[in-house]
Amino acid sequence: DPYVRFTGERLWQLESPWQLESYNRASWFNEEGYSIRSRWDVGRPLDLNHHLRFITNFQWQEEVDTLEYSEAVELNQILGKRSVIRYAIAAIGRSTSDPRLHDYYLYSHYRRNLHREILFVDFIPELHFPRDQDYDPQFGVTLRLEVMFKGDLIFRR
Repeated sequence: DPYVRFTGERLWQLESPWQLESYNRASWFNEEGYSIRSRWDVGRPLDLNHHLRFITNFQWQEEVDTLEYSEAVELNQILGKRSVIRYAIAAIGRSTSDPRLHDYYLYSHYRRNLHREILFVDFIPELHFPRDQDYDPQFGVTLRLEVMFKGDLIFRR
């Protein structure tokens, strides 16, 4: 599937200690058409172990002709040399012509480096409040094991 893609990234130093990070991508795929993706992240360190972030995402795809967007507030905390946790609240919306929020999330994301920055475990409990369920809370847990492959892989016979 032939495609063309443009990506732009920028980091601005705002009034100290605030920073604004921007990531934007516009694509055209022969099979799926046009799409646009954007992420805007405003944040600042609170101290050596805590970082506050406000993140806005939006995405549009020609194939489904729907704008999806989200807003999140995160507090990231370094727990030690090998562990971090993120506390977050997020709202997600969708629109073709009538924008409205349809999901809300409260979650924490604990990540631990189990072995030499190669093996990681994530534990993510969350409360999800979907509009289509009259905002009745739905509880979920994700447990993920991740292996990072680094360096060049050399194949020998």
